Amino acid sequence: MSDITFYDFDGVRVLAIARPRRSNALTCETIRELSDALSDAEATESINAAVISGKEDRFSGGADLDDLNGTIDDLLFDDELGLLTEQIQKSSLRIAAAVEGVCFGAAIDLAWACDMQVVSTTARFALPAVQIGILYNPISLARLHARIGSFLLRRLLILGEEVSGDDLGAAGVADAVAPGSAVQAAVDRLTGGPAASDALRTTKAVLASLDVGDFDPESWQQRRGELLASPGRSEVLQATKLRVKRNL
Repeated sequence: MSDITFYDFDGVRVLAIARPRRSNALTCETIRELSDALSDAEATESINAAVISGKEDRFSGGADLDDLNGTIDDLLFDDELGLLTEQIQKSSLRIAAAVEGVCFGAAIDLAWACDMQVVSTTARFALPAVQIGILYNPISLARLHARIGSFLLRRLLILGEEVSGDDLGAAGVADAVAPGSAVQAAVDRLTGGPAASDALRTTKAVLASLDVGDFDPESWQQRRGELLASPGRSEVLQATKLRVKRNL
């Protein structure tokens, strides 16, 4: 049985981590299955966006400790999760995380790799790396520092606090919604937005590079020129002009 289930709604594919007996904890196999599910969504012409969620009113308890052994071998988990978060950040799809219940450890990394975070006001967030005696993945820390800010990240890591979806909504780093409504709210936000495209994929990649501090303006300017010179670009521009005129 797959660790990932899905259904489609109006151009949005809703993917759910389905390991409720393990609090939807992430194994390397679960991560690979989610990666494959996202690839399939990207290859489906009718799909323009995706929502990542969890079964039974919980997002994920983070890394499945039964999949780890407390040695350097555990870096394999970091590698697998890193590949998935990179895929999300460079995907041609708009991707939202819909968080109910617990979102601990590596699940926070997964959620904030997405383009948008919709969280229940009662969702619970914790990042217990220091308590278990490890340094969290520095690349992930750079992204989280950029996206949720130093204050919240220090509360989670250094103080070992648990914060709520309500806290994150008040801080402006997530959209906080009523309990039980995160998935539908995420779908509603994604419905009818820009279609999957190279421009969307490239824009997401630029923003990801800014998050982790490896932004190279010259290379991205070159990529911009390639997009401007791509076949069919003038037709897209003309269609956009007509749409703008109709809306004025």
